[in-house]
Amino acid sequence: MPYLLPFFLIAIGSAFEHEQAQYAENFPGEGPAMRAALRISPYASWATRVALIIHIGLHFSWVAAIGMFIGAMLVAGIFAGLLSAIAARWAGEKGKFYLSSAAFIVWPACFLAAYVTLPRGL
Repeated sequence: MPYLLPFFLIAIGSAFEHEQAQYAENFPGEGPAMRAALRISPYASWATRVALIIHIGLHFSWVAAIGMFIGAMLVAGIFAGLLSAIAARWAGEKGKFYLSSAAFIVWPACFLAAYVTLPRGL
């Protein structure tokens, strides 16, 4: 139970990162800086997520860490599909751009919040 909030925060951050990675593959823009940022950000997100899971495994429980990782990825897949459908429905290609741009803020904020909300002293 103490891992529930960090679990959902990791899932939300992962969903935004997934949408950003999908947008990066089909990036229609010409800007090389934006293209580079879109390509680097998912790797940074993945590395941060792995570091967070290792931290949970070392300080709490490896079973909880592995369960959290697998569960968060499953929930993130569902959430990412919903995000993508909503963005495409409401704003088309521009919605995907806005969603991808928001991911630059959302996934780091979610992973930081997940780290801060981990239970202490277990």
